Amino acid sequence: MISKTIEIACGSSEYEKECGFRNGLLREPLGLSLFDEDLATEAAYRHFGVFDGDNIVGCLVVVPLKEGEAQLKQMAIESKLRGKGIGKRLVFDVERELIRSGVKKIWLHARESAVGFYESLGYAIVGESFLEVSIPHFKMWKLVTAVNVEACISGDEVEETRLSVTAANEGGAATVELCGEMQFDGLTPPKASIEAARAAFERPGLMVMIRPRKGDFCYSESELGEMKEQIEMAADAGADGVVFGMLQADGQLDEEALESLVELSKSLGLRITFHRAFDAVPDRLVALERLVELGVDRILTSGVAWRESGSALDGVGMLDRVIQTAKGRLEIVIGGGVGPVNAPEILKRLSPWSGTLSVHAYSGVQDDGRTTVRGVKALVDAVVGKSKM
Repeated sequence: MISKTIEIACGSSEYEKECGFRNGLLREPLGLSLFDEDLATEAAYRHFGVFDGDNIVGCLVVVPLKEGEAQLKQMAIESKLRGKGIGKRLVFDVERELIRSGVKKIWLHARESAVGFYESLGYAIVGESFLEVSIPHFKMWKLVTAVNVEACISGDEVEETRLSVTAANEGGAATVELCGEMQFDGLTPPKASIEAARAAFERPGLMVMIRPRKGDFCYSESELGEMKEQIEMAADAGADGVVFGMLQADGQLDEEALESLVELSKSLGLRITFHRAFDAVPDRLVALERLVELGVDRILTSGVAWRESGSALDGVGMLDRVIQTAKGRLEIVIGGGVGPVNAPEILKRLSPWSGTLSVHAYSGVQDDGRTTVRGVKALVDAVVGKSKM
């Protein structure tokens, strides 16, 4: 099974595998050897890899530059696995880790044949081509922000799903949350819609709602079994993550159920978002600590108590407390009436934060009830430059 991206310690057995892997894919075809280079300098670099069992199948090296900048180099993916999204996922994961570390600008030298790949991830060419290790390269760069945009999209109809997710992709959304039955605040969408969304969304950020029915967040054993089947279905259809939340009758986290679903999701390589059931717990800061311990990756919250009126702008005080408590240990996703008009004001009212934030919008990125490139891009443009890491 393909692992999630892990950081490799220089000098470890995994590092030895990484060096052999880079040498075989990047140097030997050119008649060169990585081991003729001064690898002692690599102790100052960060190394990331993806494994299939004990075998490395992808790697990427990060060179720290001046404050707030870094360079990606020597990315390699196992030949038979190219075109399966592993490279995009690897770059995305490394970018996310660099953002947590305070990096705001990323540079790289792309082989001419790889320029299109990096352009699809938002990198731009700077200057003319040049020779490196005897082949043409282009210098490329990208500004990364601690604020991403997530488009919430209805997945009831396959064709509408395809059109909306394509718009989110072209508009620059970092992630998409795909839901069915939005009139019930989002239920699990059909598999065909997840597959259509996967085909349309080029980035590794397809998050799928796992909610078997409308109503509260207290689930029976049979309903939890249904949710596990839906998680497996979403993974099989190409999801990158799942979105769920379970509570007990008293509003506390259902930790036993959560632990079971988190374990399953992690085994399938899925990121986990705890949805707005978070806003229904009695003490959100206590719940946050437990969600961190359980391994949840993201929390969706408006800052406003569940079923109370108001947007994320009204809940900004609680949002700030949640974000400061999180301390970058997981991603906070701000949702609830968010759009291009109020997103800058929400971010402006927050204290300086660490880690990654996302803003989550449904109707805020729509025109006439449909997600549009213009709507998504307006929100992306609205949050650019608003991070205060």
